[in-house]
Amino acid sequence: MEITPNSHVEPAPRVSAGAVKARAPQTDTGNDSVAFSRSAALEQALKATADVRAGVVDRARQLVSSVKYPPAAAIEGIAALLALKLSDSRDGAVHNQA
Repeated sequence: MEITPNSHVEPAPRVSAGAVKARAPQTDTGNDSVAFSRSAALEQALKATADVRAGVVDRARQLVSSVKYPPAAAIEGIAALLALKLSDSRDGAVHNQA
């Protein structure tokens, strides 16, 4: 991985205290309430959702107990990707040292 610093970024200009305008004080209109109608529906949906999905847990148990999981093709694919990444990182290290 190669990291290049942002050397082309100019520093931010300083702001003097006189350039900042003060906000006008907010007046209390008495309408400090907010409607959360959608949050009630979300809360109900969350309560209706099961904490554990039994079907997914059963499938995971079956997969873990199988000697054919993960498939050999998946392991070989992951190994090939890791080998490419290792090769790329070694090539990058050689280029950075030169």
